[in-house]
Parts: sequence; structure tokens; C-alpha cells
Amino acid sequence: MMVTRKATWMISVSVITTLFLSILAVNAAEPPRPIKLGILRMHSGADCTSGELRLEDTVVGYTLERPWNGNIPLISSIPAGRYKGFVRTRTADRWRIELVDVPHRKDIQMHVGNGIVDSVGCILVGSNLNAALCSLTNSKVAFDKFKIAFAEAAAKLGQKDKDTPIELVIGDK
Repeated sequence: MMVTRKATWMISVSVITTLFLSILAVNAAEPPRPIKLGILRMHSGADCTSGELRLEDTVVGYTLERPWNGNIPLISSIPAGRYKGFVRTRTADRWRIELVDVPHRKDIQMHVGNGIVDSVGCILVGSNLNAALCSLTNSKVAFDKFKIAFAEAAAKLGQKDKDTPIELVIGDK
């Protein structure tokens, strides 16, 4: 009887040790590394705000936002600053970037759109800006290229695009 209790105790200690080491291994795993995006606003006027979009220091497109109007939801661009974001896949187009820490705002996203009418406070992405700097060209094509470049950057980090956090810096020229 004594041998059985000792064997049971040793098995219990072994199981507990294995579980403990498994928990440590999970907690020791590195969190996903963020991809760095940047928007350099080159134009800010009464009709719009526009600039260039960078992914890890490479220009990958141009951006269009509503004009600055005191950060009023739905009608103003967002303030320059640093923001965190994520890839949102539960949308009609199934892939866009959503920012999570914009002061006094929610649901700020980067998505397809060629003109201000396509935005309610979000950031639109396109291939080029028109001469007046207040509309984009080829937004769908540019956004698709941006998604591919983003997925490639995430893969270089050993991550899936939808699991990769985003750090966005918006600056005014």
C-alpha cells in the first residue's frame, strides 16, 4: 500500500510540474511585434487634409481625410499623434485598419475611398492625389497593394496580418 501512495504522489508531482512548466512557456512567449505606419500630412486646407502613407518607412500610397475641424466626430480629421490599431476583418470589405486610442473618437478606420464624401472622419488611401490635393485616384488598387505590403511585413515578423498590432504616427508637415 505504501508503494502505491508513493507512486501516486510522484505521478501527481510530475503532472503538476508539467502543467506549471507549460504555463510558464505560454507566458514567456513574445507578444506580436507591431508594424509601424506613418502619415505625413502635406496639405491641410478648408476642404481636406492629405498626405503620404508609409509602411516601415516606405511610401505605399497617399491619404485623404476631412479638414481639421476641432476633432469633431464624423466631420473632422483626427489630431496628429501616435495611435495603436489593428486589422479589422468584420467589415463589408473584410479588411481595414481600425485605430483604438483616438481621443474622443471611435471607429476611426483606414479604408478605400477616392473623395471626402467617402469618409466620415476616417482615413482614405489612394495611389495619387489630384492637383487640388483633395481627392485620390485608384483607391481600391492602392488599398489592395497596401494590404499585400502589410501582410508581407507581418510575415517577415513571423506573424499573420490580422494578428499584428499597428503603431501609427501622424505628423503635420
